[in-house]
Amino acid sequence: MDNENYQNRVVYTHIEGFDQYLEPGIPAGSVCLVLGGPGTLKTSFTFTILYNSMKLNNMKGLYISLEQNKESLVNNMAKLGMNDIDHDSLEIADYGTLRLMLKKELDKKKKEQNNGNVDGNRSMNRNEHGEIKTSILSNTNIEINWLNDIQKLIIDRVEFGDLDLVVIDSLNGLYALTEFENPRKELFHFFGFLREINVTSFLIVETQATSPILSEYGVEQFLSDGIIELGINESHKLMRYIQIKKLRGTPHDMNKYAFDVKKGLRVWGKVIDSKLNGR
Repeated sequence: MDNENYQNRVVYTHIEGFDQYLEPGIPAGSVCLVLGGPGTLKTSFTFTILYNSMKLNNMKGLYISLEQNKESLVNNMAKLGMNDIDHDSLEIADYGTLRLMLKKELDKKKKEQNNGNVDGNRSMNRNEHGEIKTSILSNTNIEINWLNDIQKLIIDRVEFGDLDLVVIDSLNGLYALTEFENPRKELFHFFGFLREINVTSFLIVETQATSPILSEYGVEQFLSDGIIELGINESHKLMRYIQIKKLRGTPHDMNKYAFDVKKGLRVWGKVIDSKLNGR
């Protein structure tokens, strides 16, 4: 797809009451953080965007779940009415699936090594962009770099599946699996990679309600194009809310709005001074 034409497109969430606060929608190719604590519907929100885009706009999505297995995720989404998933258009890759993929890759490398095609003393090195060029290979060990391997998965789907949307659930899980040498530099290139391949991406970030820190390394909110916060207002009565804190390239409402589940997700009523205005 032509890069200029792609960037002129927008992504609609088709979540009841939400798209009206975006003019006209999320710019295609954006890298968006979806922040929130436990129980704020981050997974439901991002999966609904992929599902609606598949059903209503014939788009293709990839949901990378590092914390919940595929069966559990599919069952939970079915309870929200999303029970007719076309897995050719909306692929779910969970931790177990990714482990099997990586194992196949490692088995291939070990076979090459045993055949003398790989120098067993080669150490890890990086190219001029700071990306790992080769894995650590020794006679007994091959090191996995999850950040790079997830990039390879996404590239593969872009090349062979015309990928439009990707969700990584969650960055916290990815960080737990990845040993960074220079987190800021490596994340800078990772966010750049997501932006360059012309997919719209949503990166889930688990946060603590009592902490002002929005991200693990303090740079993600600056590298991202958008920040959508999902939270729970506890000062009046327990009420979920959604807020668009940042979205480059499009005007947007920055107020907090009530966010809940009926037959599906819906956004309604402005939250002001811990009270709800609206229907």
